[in-house]
Amino acid sequence: MQKKWTIIIAIVFVSLAGIFYFMKPLSVTSPTNNIETDNSSTLTYTVAGLIFQSPSELKTEPVGPNATMISLADTTKTDQFYMVFFTAPTTGPAMSDSGLINYGKSTYMGSAKPATGKTSRLFFGTPLEGTLQTTSIPTPSTLETYLLTLADGKKVFVGIKYSLPKDEADTIINTIGASMR
Repeated sequence: MQKKWTIIIAIVFVSLAGIFYFMKPLSVTSPTNNIETDNSSTLTYTVAGLIFQSPSELKTEPVGPNATMISLADTTKTDQFYMVFFTAPTTGPAMSDSGLINYGKSTYMGSAKPATGKTSRLFFGTPLEGTLQTTSIPTPSTLETYLLTLADGKKVFVGIKYSLPKDEADTIINTIGASMR
């Protein structure tokens, strides 16, 4: 009888260990250093294995397995700008690029509606085409989505939602995208 309980406990332990292994969040680090550029200070961040700079102070937080959200640290503007980075799992069934974008957009950006337009931004110094749409919930916002393919073949969904003035949002997004490595 004791052997039966030992086996049951071992099975439960192995099952729980497997679940927690796949639920571990992405590596997230706070600003790692200050860099002077053009007389303005930028902060360097590492999220989802990507290193980038921002002209504004950001806060990072895990929002799900393999997903991290960055938003403005200024609490009066937190809901006015955020980006979500979701790394596609490398185990289990593969997801198509469009499936990955739809999953990231509906799960982390709160919209299942199809995009109404296209947009392009620089990531890694190269123009990347993405999707563009407006949303009205909870407030009127612009939503952009991109799919990055890293050198090792991994796919990273990048969702950007903002209600800041366009020029202010563009400054943040363009600095992050252009400095990404």
